[in-house]
Amino acid sequence: MRDARIISCYKIGFDSPLDFFPQQCYNTLMEIKEIVLALNGITPEQLEPEAQENKYKEIFDELIGSDSQIAVICDSDADGMCSARIWREYFVGSNYTIYPLDRATRNVLEIAVNLSEKIVVCLDCGSSERWEDIPNKSFYVIDHHETHHKVDGVKYINPTMDFGSTTFCTSSLLYALFENVYGGNKVAIQYAAIGGVADMVPMLSDNRHVVRRGLKVMNKYPCDIALEFPPYNSPYDETHIGFSIAPAINAPSRIGDNVTAIDAVIYGKQSAISALKGANNKRRALVKKSLEKAKIDEKTNCVIVEIDNQGMSISGLIANKVLASSGKPVLCINNGSVSFRSRTADVDAFIKSLPDELLAGGGHKSAAGGVIDVKEVDVVKSMFEEYCNTHHVNQDVQLYDIFTEGDDIYQLHDEWAKLKPYGQKFKAPIFGAYLTAMKIGKDVKTKSVSSGYAIIKMKSKKRTYTAISYDVPALIEVGKEYFVLFEMMEGFILIKGVENE
Repeated sequence: MRDARIISCYKIGFDSPLDFFPQQCYNTLMEIKEIVLALNGITPEQLEPEAQENKYKEIFDELIGSDSQIAVICDSDADGMCSARIWREYFVGSNYTIYPLDRATRNVLEIAVNLSEKIVVCLDCGSSERWEDIPNKSFYVIDHHETHHKVDGVKYINPTMDFGSTTFCTSSLLYALFENVYGGNKVAIQYAAIGGVADMVPMLSDNRHVVRRGLKVMNKYPCDIALEFPPYNSPYDETHIGFSIAPAINAPSRIGDNVTAIDAVIYGKQSAISALKGANNKRRALVKKSLEKAKIDEKTNCVIVEIDNQGMSISGLIANKVLASSGKPVLCINNGSVSFRSRTADVDAFIKSLPDELLAGGGHKSAAGGVIDVKEVDVVKSMFEEYCNTHHVNQDVQLYDIFTEGDDIYQLHDEWAKLKPYGQKFKAPIFGAYLTAMKIGKDVKTKSVSSGYAIIKMKSKKRTYTAISYDVPALIEVGKEYFVLFEMMEGFILIKGVENE
């Protein structure tokens, strides 16, 4: 019998009160602190949580106290649209209009330059824009993205820009700002939780606290979109949001439909909410077909992928899948749009190192995207390969966080459950265990989240587990033992990968 053992178990968790920027934000800056503070002219005293809160409170109070017409531009991903919904939940008046970005181009300036409103608010976008090109308007940017461009006169509420790091995404940040002024809102905090799980931010500190509180409310008073996606035989949790609700929100705009998700999330129209499931199924089929036809060029320290789905914003999803299988930084090119994913190289820094005429965009260190000059594709591919070779980090990518004999799974899961939502940064812990396939059930699409789950019975020496899988690997046979990678969920395990003994 194999010895049960833990390879690694990172007990990371912070249960701070919902302050704006607790000391954790400061502690994460140790390596770059001096540079960040010097560039922004910030004194150590200004890093205290109360001082940081006051910095943004004054800007936010000024914004929400305005009687002028306001244009609200939001990103078209889950975080951006959830932020716009939070705005609507608190801003009951009619002195604003919401302008979601087009998913394919995400051109903020193109919208802003033609607006009649004199006050422009950007939610989950706008940090890197050259606002000096648009005079005679007041700009407020509420965001968390990294940026290397700051415009005098623009009022930024962006902790990453000011302090070098944040545990907020835009929706959880915006909720904290509104709650500080008006108090809690049962619908808004659920959308803050959805955005907090869906976006590329660590599930730590402020974000963890907002998501945890949002889930508690969701399980008592589920909002409109949560009611449409009830979990299968379990309470609402961060895993259900990550695998069911968030993908459905993102799906329509990825397949060229820029209306359905906006009507569903921002305006809560029931017909649009019901249409999200069908859009997600189409998105899944498109990604599978595109990946099969993709041109994949694996280099020494990166992978370059080319697909041909003009008007469809699926390059990031393709890049995610290739990154998961290769472990190398990925550049996915889809005509005039590009997406980067990486665990080692800083892809946001790579984009910022190029002139906008060649590649314009940005995002996070591990996930970024932009618009490319199609005539310069070969140049960008060459430069990306060179960048990854230069910035290559020689490290083993660990496929699982915990390796155990099957009978210890639930004991270890209890330890991880103390850190919910999620355990290690922004992802759920991956378990690895030797299990035997006892039964492969039929597709239970009608009982699941419309994802085409299949039920598999897996057994260790003493215990039987109910497992679910999006796609049953062809190699699984009843009666054979496999090394299974999986996430724990309420009442069952979610298979992430299967290897032969």
